[in-house]
Amino acid sequence: MHRGRPEEMPKWKAAPAWKASGAMEKIRDVTKIAVDAKIQTLPATQCTIKEGSRRLMSPQNAELMIVLNAARLHACGVFDWQHLCDLIYIIGAGLPVVCASAWRLAGGRPSNLVFGRDIFLHAPATKHKPCSFALSSSLVEERPELKFALQHCAKLPRSKWKYVTDKGQPLAADVVRASNITQLAAAILKLRTLEADSCRGYMIAH
Repeated sequence: MHRGRPEEMPKWKAAPAWKASGAMEKIRDVTKIAVDAKIQTLPATQCTIKEGSRRLMSPQNAELMIVLNAARLHACGVFDWQHLCDLIYIIGAGLPVVCASAWRLAGGRPSNLVFGRDIFLHAPATKHKPCSFALSSSLVEERPELKFALQHCAKLPRSKWKYVTDKGQPLAADVVRASNITQLAAAILKLRTLEADSCRGYMIAH
């Protein structure tokens, strides 16, 4: 014991329980965003709004996605291939997402978003979760943008994703074979991972 002699007490040093991703600083400087097709109106913003199925391609396109609600990050409609493209880029490349309600409170300004509350910071699954994708010829013919999105993510620096041709042969355990949007969406959603400093408050719309 060190009675009355604080100088002999052990020196304690504060250490964070996790390392911040650093994504918050980048978000404050966002100039290009993408908006969920389900959103009707948003406040005026100085950010450029990117459109099209390739609007989330990195690094030249949107740096932030505005979605209607958090439920959009956990589900995809049977025929909603555009939303599935968004999910592939968001989850694969690790793009940040903000709900429309938070974007409205921030007045359309990324710098007004609140750390740890408003933003879903996705860890790039291409770097952390190895996976190979094989789409059926019918799905590729019907929705070629899905193949393009997967191939783009597979070509990102340090990507552990691959796109392989489905020739009907038995596939390895880490290969996802999909012949429709539902199958591919289920596989992509399982790969979703959030950064340690991300918002984790989910809200399901009724």
